[in-house]
Amino acid sequence: MRRSILTAFLGGLAVLWLGHTTQAQSAGATFKCRAQPSEKCFVMVFFGGGNGFQTKPLELQGGETKQAPDVTPGRDHYCLAVGQPLSSQCPQMLVSNGVNE
Repeated sequence: MRRSILTAFLGGLAVLWLGHTTQAQSAGATFKCRAQPSEKCFVMVFFGGGNGFQTKPLELQGGETKQAPDVTPGRDHYCLAVGQPLSSQCPQMLVSNGVNE
């Protein structure tokens, strides 16, 4: 009896934890361009890893903040440049839960 109660309790905790993780991952990421208003920031987001990565370019005007709902903080990477578009060879940073600048 104790074992079945413990199993049910742990199963319930696992469901709650998985639901929380899914919500956190689907929240996306925020990117901000700290350049002058007359300049543009170019962001390249990298999804996945290894040989199968995909990229998504973003453009932000100076001072603009943009939400990217399909980006997963803690897993995906990005790089940023002011004034010129990026290639896939740029230095990558890990996307954080906060504002990525």
